[in-house]
Amino acid sequence: MRGDAAPAGKKRRLVAEPEPTTPARREREEGTSTLRWIPHHLIQETARHDGPLDILRELADGTVGS
Repeated sequence: MRGDAAPAGKKRRLVAEPEPTTPARREREEGTSTLRWIPHHLIQETARHDGPLDILRELADGTVGS
């Protein structure tokens, strides 16, 4: 039961605490990032790789667009 309490407490702290400008702790430290940076980076990476995936899909099954 104790094993379940620790993750729940950590989750409550993560949800209650952050502001978008709160520094984010990352395993690979390349400078200070904020919590705002994380979704921005995910959107940017998705957009960056979406074009090449569309090309591969079109080559595979002829589907164009969404």
